[in-house]
Amino acid sequence: SSEHPDSVTAVAGDRSKLVPCAPEQLVLSKMMELRSQGLGPRKIARALNEASILHPRSNRPWKFNQIQGLLRTALRRRDLDLAAV
Repeated sequence: SSEHPDSVTAVAGDRSKLVPCAPEQLVLSKMMELRSQGLGPRKIARALNEASILHPRSNRPWKFNQIQGLLRTALRRRDLDLAAV
């Protein structure tokens, strides 16, 4: 399999706690940093690809729709975390 050895895949009905994968979290942090600088998903994908930062699960270049989905999820989770405070 081409997945990162630390990655976890959720299975329908499985209620096990998912543990963040460090390489994925590093890439997500970089995406959020680029987003805070005003870059959109296409420019973030281009920047990651130009820096040879490949998708940690597929080991392939990033596509803008992958970035778009990850940013949307990350921002939604951040909003949920802030609402819980």
